Amino acid sequence: METNYIQISYGQLALATLFIVINIGLSLGLQLGLEQSLGIASLRMVVQLLLVGYILQWVFTLSNPVLIILLALSMTVIAGVSSVNRTRRRFGSIYWNNFISLLTGSFLASVVKLTREDDSLN
Repeated sequence: METNYIQISYGQLALATLFIVINIGLSLGLQLGLEQSLGIASLRMVVQLLLVGYILQWVFTLSNPVLIILLALSMTVIAGVSSVNRTRRRFGSIYWNNFISLLTGSFLASVVKLTREDDSLN
């Protein structure tokens, strides 16, 4: 299996950090009071991306299709619940509709990616 990944240089990492620092500086300068939430959100983002990276690395090494499908479904359920909890609007079948939408989008994106990989192998 070929390992293709994009490396992030220290310069790119510093640039991304600079954008966060600029936002915190603007918040301080304009007295918006967003400094603490921006800092916490930035730390959460780093931790979540690291965890997702490690989990996906483990998922990609699995060779059991049933386990992969169960993991994908559980990730879709978690994403659905998380996204519904971010909105105040509610209706009877919001969780079910959201789950189906996420599952359909994920499935179509996977099919497109996998068929393109098959075409490039031939």
